[in-house]
Order: sequence, then C-alpha cells, then structure tokens
Amino acid sequence: MRAGTLRYSITIIQSISTRDDFGAMFESWNTYSTIRAGIIYKGGNKTIQDHERFNTSNVDFTCRYDKLLNEQMRIVFENKVYKISSINRNPFDNSLIISSVLISGECNPITTTTTTNGN
Repeated sequence: MRAGTLRYSITIIQSISTRDDFGAMFESWNTYSTIRAGIIYKGGNKTIQDHERFNTSNVDFTCRYDKLLNEQMRIVFENKVYKISSINRNPFDNSLIISSVLISGECNPITTTTTTNGN
C-alpha cells in the first residue's frame, strides 16, 4: 500500500454499554482510534419509504490492517457517521477495504473517552 493514498484522517468509534445509577443500560460511543485512510465514493440512492425520504451514500475506506476492527464499529469522517457494512482484507498489500453506508440523522456520537487499540 502506498502511503500517499492515505490522505484523509478518519475516526473509528465503538459502542460501550454501561449501566447508570438506576440500573438502566445505555449506549455511548467512544473513540477507538484515529487513522489515515483513502476514500472512494461508490454512489448513493434516494428512496421514499412510509412517506419519508431516505438518502444513502456508499463509501469505501482503505486503511492499514487492524485485526481488532469489526462491523459493529462506526466511522466518523467530516462530521458524518458511517455504518460499516463489510471489512475485506487485501492480502497483497496488507490493507483493509471497509465498505460503509452514511447514517443520516445521527448527531455527533463521540464522547471524550479515548481507548487504545492495543496495536
């Protein structure tokens, strides 16, 4: 993988379930890591379902291999949150191709807690 293709900085976030003082479970999103990635826009789609308009945008992120990255995590790029659809490993250059879909209507889910990725 050529380092010059990793032009953009993206943030990987993961869900953490915690219990509050009253015993209720709630979900918060914490930063897993901030990495460099290449971006390829794959197009989008406009649909109307139940009298509500949905715009989807498909994006592929290419980054260096990380064995702890999984489909339950999300990607934040330019203040937009993307749901990871699939993670494909490229064995030739030890990279990952992460296919994702833009989540519309999601406000900034990042909290200030930072965890390390263990690499």
